Amino acid sequence: MKINKKIVLMLITLLCIGIILTTAGCSKKPTASESGKFFFNFLIKHDKTDIGKFGIKEDDANNIIKTQMDATKNQTRMNFTKAGILISDEELDKITEAQYNALKSLDATVEAGSENGSEATITITTPYIDFNAMDTKATNDAQDSTIALGITDQKEAINKFKDKYIENLLAELGSAKPSSETNKGTYKFKKDAQSGLWVPDMKAEEFGEQLVKLAEK
Repeated sequence: MKINKKIVLMLITLLCIGIILTTAGCSKKPTASESGKFFFNFLIKHDKTDIGKFGIKEDDANNIIKTQMDATKNQTRMNFTKAGILISDEELDKITEAQYNALKSLDATVEAGSENGSEATITITTPYIDFNAMDTKATNDAQDSTIALGITDQKEAINKFKDKYIENLLAELGSAKPSSETNKGTYKFKKDAQSGLWVPDMKAEEFGEQLVKLAEK
């Protein structure tokens, strides 16, 4: 089953921009490329290093991350439920943590393009994590292992498959490496009149989807 973060990032981008626009202070503002790097690092990698530059408090950052991870867990639980498989909270926690740990290995580069004072363009280039390939391998190996056991009871077979699938998936996520290829996207940013900060010049949910496309194959 696929690991889907699109809905989560749509939500989290909205939350993050809302906090930035209402709490940014009067210190020297980050450049457009620095803002792009921040969005990627914070929303994809949960890197809180530069939250102070954007007026985000530690508690707010932690709440955003928790909201994102909780939504990811809910989506994963739904995927299991659709397959007729029950999954425990502990198993969900392990999968979600491993998923985001894999994303932390990504290292995006951000290049500044044109800028005219209130508008700018930036280009984000990053390797990606191939979650689909890991999921497919974990699934196929779990199926083969379960079939080899020769279990005739359907409920027992499903439980064995689930245990093996999760074991395989955690192993795949734990050894995940960034791709040798890269994804690249160029985006327009605008300077917010209220805060003076650079923000994406598109709907927040669209920018969230673009970040997901960069981080995944």
